[in-house]
Amino acid sequence: MINPIINIQELSHAYADGTKSIHHINLQINPGESIAIIGPNGAGKTSLFLCIAGLVSFRASTFNISGINALEGNNKALLPSKAALLFQDSDDQLFCPTVEEDIAFGPINQGLSKAEVKQRVEIALEEVGLIEKRNKVPHQLSGGEKRRVALAGLLAMNPDILLLDEPSQFLDHRSRRSLINILNENSHTKLIATHDFEMALETCTRAILLDQGKILADGPVKTILADESLLKNHGMEVPYSLKPHI
Repeated sequence: MINPIINIQELSHAYADGTKSIHHINLQINPGESIAIIGPNGAGKTSLFLCIAGLVSFRASTFNISGINALEGNNKALLPSKAALLFQDSDDQLFCPTVEEDIAFGPINQGLSKAEVKQRVEIALEEVGLIEKRNKVPHQLSGGEKRRVALAGLLAMNPDILLLDEPSQFLDHRSRRSLINILNENSHTKLIATHDFEMALETCTRAILLDQGKILADGPVKTILADESLLKNHGMEVPYSLKPHI
């Protein structure tokens, strides 16, 4: 029997003003799964990711992430090292003078040796195809390159889980294709919050529909994304590739 890498029961989250964004969610994810988290704007997708990454307060009856029981002691502080979050806007994640320093920031703060940090940075740069950009200023890069630098920063931390919040947003066709290839070549457990259903079909095997802070559907990605009635009821459309064509 496979032990889930994410096992959450009765998860709830509310903003500072008391508005609830997550309502009693139960979620089990197995190691190596790649899952599309879909839903309209304001459905709770980002809030769910912030909870899993341990970046906001939450309530739950069970909250185990990669072997860590976040409800015990100060274990919640360990979550960001296990579940790394890629923000919607890469500029929110890039703040160092060079690409190399940005990627090294996480491993350095994990207390790794200089040799280990260097090795992690090299591997991450190679994985996202940015070796030649290592000395560039991040904010002078294209949107697609920034996305890859931000992703490399996560990979260098060697997390067990990648939480990717709208990773293809604002990318041109070439950058989007590069991102899809990187994700498909990567063996991490991945949760991908996205409105890009064609990308979800290429990168994920399972889809979870979230709306008004509740999980309303969970199944094979093609089954969920081909369900016209289900998607329409939640303000979404079947992707072009799954529509019947004459």
